[in-house]
Amino acid sequence: MDFITDNLVLIFTTIFGGGTLTAYIFERKKNQALTKGVEADVDSKDIQNGKDVVSMYKEAMDDLNHRYEKKFNDIVEMYDRKMKVLEDEIKLHKRMNTALKKENADLKRQLRDADNSTK
Repeated sequence: MDFITDNLVLIFTTIFGGGTLTAYIFERKKNQALTKGVEADVDSKDIQNGKDVVSMYKEAMDDLNHRYEKKFNDIVEMYDRKMKVLEDEIKLHKRMNTALKKENADLKRQLRDADNSTK
């Protein structure tokens, strides 16, 4: 018994590990609560990130309709201008064709008149 009383501090320290085992037992619930809090925080951040992604996607899709409509109108306008240019070009060629036909008829008449005057 003297041995136990003389070495009581040493035995107590050895059994309880200098307080580490006792601290582990008391702080285990605290650590579990902290872990659950961190897990909940991570889950809420995941949910928020998902909401942000959905929001960005929705915004992009809403903007897509506007951009498509603008691009479509630009293309229609470009084709309308192209058609106007081509119609003007056709009118120019028709006037040139008419002028060349008239010039050809005049030259044929002059050639006929020249042949008739030499005979």
